[in-house]
Amino acid sequence: MINQSKHLATRPYTAISYMPSLSPRRIRTPHLPPMHPLETRNTMTYVTGEATRFSPSCFAIRRGSAPASLIHSSTGVNRKKSDYSLPLPPLPLPYIPSTSSPGAQSVSGLYTPQVLACLHKLPDYNFPIFELNKLVQGHALLVLLHYLCVESGLLSRLGLDADVFMVFAQRIEQGYHPEQPFHNSVHAADVVHTIHWLAMLPQIQRHLTDVDLLSIYVAGAIHDYDHPGVTNKYLSSINHPLAIRYNNQSVLESHHAASGMEVLTTADCDFLSSRTGTGNNSSYIDVRKREAIKSLIVEMVLATDLAKHSELLSKWKVQTLSGESFDPKTVAGHKIILFQTMIKCADVANPTKCTSIYYVWLDRISAEFYAQGDAEKTHKIPISAYMDRDHPDVKGCQLSFCQYIVAPLFEAFHAIIPCHDVIQGLNANVQMWHDTNDTEEWLKRIGVDYGERATEGLEGRFF
Repeated sequence: MINQSKHLATRPYTAISYMPSLSPRRIRTPHLPPMHPLETRNTMTYVTGEATRFSPSCFAIRRGSAPASLIHSSTGVNRKKSDYSLPLPPLPLPYIPSTSSPGAQSVSGLYTPQVLACLHKLPDYNFPIFELNKLVQGHALLVLLHYLCVESGLLSRLGLDADVFMVFAQRIEQGYHPEQPFHNSVHAADVVHTIHWLAMLPQIQRHLTDVDLLSIYVAGAIHDYDHPGVTNKYLSSINHPLAIRYNNQSVLESHHAASGMEVLTTADCDFLSSRTGTGNNSSYIDVRKREAIKSLIVEMVLATDLAKHSELLSKWKVQTLSGESFDPKTVAGHKIILFQTMIKCADVANPTKCTSIYYVWLDRISAEFYAQGDAEKTHKIPISAYMDRDHPDVKGCQLSFCQYIVAPLFEAFHAIIPCHDVIQGLNANVQMWHDTNDTEEWLKRIGVDYGERATEGLEGRFF
């Protein structure tokens, strides 16, 4: 159990690596359906809703596919109306990826010496996720899941079929929309890495079972599955079918969880029901434990709703600071609140990362914010805070986010489970904002000419 009397640690934290050997000879090659590098995938298929027919252009960001008045740009001040456009809603309902496209490449084929060198950095909190994503041609999520769950021996120890798991992983990765600057598979991969880093903290690692590790990795992978790049508030404001379906309660989070579970229960993706070996050597997770795992994953995904931030933070404080022993290994309620807090931390961790990584994520989330603001103008509904490209306030947005969301969450977590690297990164970025006079100064500091800025230039400029 976690000793609260020592929750204000003074010694620096040293990361513990829970990684397999990086020898290329150990890379196992599950049989996978073919896949393309993400940048070559230019068509998508959506289901048809009962009342509305959804097409690939519903909310996909494509050059020349929508009115020029709806511009997708991270800065949006006086920029030319070209390059990226954001078509009007309706938004797509669950994405059905293709599993039979030409140009196949195996997971093992992605493990070049450069990729292996990059994976050596997994114990680093500031893991270069964008570098990895470029090296593996847009498949960072797939590679991380393979590495953490297959190469680590995790699935083997649980007696689960790695081939089935990797089909699931590929379907999940394909269910993210690469056109979204922020809520895409790279963000999911970043959350998987961050939650892995938190899980390897000594105060947490000793409480975790293999089933726990598998659960948190899967939850991180699906937590924004099929994200349309807008907020719950926006979906409710336009009476989107998803908002109606989920009664305006945790709309996106419910959609991510339900859609992710739907993939998991598909016959060729149901790795929890798979087994390896035959006869006495066969092992599998029984029905009762499978349902418990699914329930835990859903609880974690639902906890990422920002509207539940105060509720989650209060629960964490009650559980950890009430004077009772906090024992996530044996007390189910303690385990759930720990895992919910971990995925919540991982989801909002961008301001705690080194400035160079933080800037990329900030640029990307700003792009989605301003695109939503444009859509809100078109619908003649109030523009959400910090989403008006004509009145940008990046500094105000980030200071508010850090002050009311990120800092309280990580400080409460750090009080029980010391994570000095995280707190130092957050403090450095907050201080950077205090030293910055306004948004224009920030844009100049990172080298953005906001008169010409386009989200399309992200990859060429940053990595």
